[in-house]
Amino acid sequence: MHLVNTFEHEFADDIWSELTKKVASNMSRIVVSLASFNGEERIFACTGIFIGCNESNTRILTSASLVRASDDENKINDNLKIVVHLPNKQQTVGTLQHYNLHYNVAIVSIRGFRCLRTEEFHDPGEIKHHKKVLSIGRVFKSGKLMATGGILTDKPCKLDCKELMVSTCRISKARFGK
Repeated sequence: MHLVNTFEHEFADDIWSELTKKVASNMSRIVVSLASFNGEERIFACTGIFIGCNESNTRILTSASLVRASDDENKINDNLKIVVHLPNKQQTVGTLQHYNLHYNVAIVSIRGFRCLRTEEFHDPGEIKHHKKVLSIGRVFKSGKLMATGGILTDKPCKLDCKELMVSTCRISKARFGK
């Protein structure tokens, strides 16, 4: 695989300005952007959310595509530098703590930044299809926050994970080619 786009595309139907002040304020404190680099070359960029912090570490949930090896999607690239663009517009280096390529999730930790808020996950029971949802992203270079709405579908996930659901949210993403 090789990179076709630059990762700086914004959501086509950005509704960030339409969110309530409470939602926008809460999300702006927990959403970060991350990028992986091989030397000076940016390999991948994506969004993440704070999921935990203590005096010395802050943990971020993100996509495992951030560290996935380009020549073998079933492996990670251990030689990448991870840069995190924080809500305060600062940047710091992150460390890969855990990952699951099957679910395409990773946890990155950072030092020297204590987040004010984290996302909490609760077992929502059975989530119903056709429910309205919101997808939020942060552009890596500018730090701009974006949001778009959609509906949960009953379409199966391509990752063959029954726990993951598909929505109609139209988000930007880098495309890969061979």
